[in-house]
Formats: sequence, C-alpha cells, structure tokens
Amino acid sequence: MLTRNKNKKSIVEPYVYTKKMLLNSSFTKVKNSKIKEITDQKGVFALRNIKKYQLVLAMGKGADVTEFEYTSRAFHNKLSKDTGISFKKQFMIDLNFKNMNRKPKWYCLNHSRSPNLKLVHLKDGGAGWRAVEDIDIGSELFFKYANSNFKTKVNEFFTRKNVNSTKVN
Repeated sequence: MLTRNKNKKSIVEPYVYTKKMLLNSSFTKVKNSKIKEITDQKGVFALRNIKKYQLVLAMGKGADVTEFEYTSRAFHNKLSKDTGISFKKQFMIDLNFKNMNRKPKWYCLNHSRSPNLKLVHLKDGGAGWRAVEDIDIGSELFFKYANSNFKTKVNEFFTRKNVNSTKVN
C-alpha cells in the first residue's frame, strides 16, 4: 500500500516509497532487449503482470552520497560514469554495484520516450523504479533517462533528436 507524503509536497513523486514496498525481484528478468537499433543489449522484462504505482526495481543497497563520494567510489571500483544518479545536489548509488562485470538488474533498464517505469527517490536511500501504468507479463521495462528531477551521466546523449526514433518490436 502506498502512503501519501503529507508533510511536504514532493515535486518528484506524490508518494513515499521504501524498499519494503518492492516487488519480489523474481518478477523481473534480464534478457536480450527487443530494441531493433541495438544489438547484444540486455533489457529487463516483467515475469508477471505489474499494477500501476507498484515499485518494480530498486538499487540493491541504495545510498545517497555527495558527488565527491560518488566519483571517488566509481574511480576506485572502475565503474562507468552512469552508475550513479544525481538528485538535488547528491547522488543515488547502489553500494552493491562494485564490478562492471556483475551489473544489477536496474542497470539493464533501457531508455524510452514512452516509458512504463518512473525513477523515484527512495526514502531509505537510493533509487527505485515504479510502474506508471499497468504492465503485462513479458513486456520490456523502460524509463526515461532524461528527467528534469534526476540527472544521469548519459542524459546528454538521450536528449538528442537522433534517439527519438527508438522502436521496440
């Protein structure tokens, strides 16, 4: 059950989400994406029907850190620059993500201009993705990389006009 944040208005999300609200991770699976323009790219798929507003994925051990802590950790662990998401002068990171050869499910989510997931900041730290609509079993899960409330290190690429033609089978 979702609880409304009554103490203050949130421009990001009208509800307060925590990891306790997360669907069982066995309800999603990483496999080859259906996006035609990319090859050998993984995507995340629903293994059951998902209801609107349900929290579908979350960073395994999410934490909110400073930009310095984020960049230091990324450099130390040889992580890609897109392994953290900035939000209000801090970064949301997954402390379990320590190796580019063992990517978490959330890292395999692909971009869409018509996403079925929305990025949310979790009250207990880190990022989560919730359904913006009812999602059918077998559907690939997407979120919009370019978002005015959240910034990923790949925003610049995905706001270009040439990406507007991304199609799914």
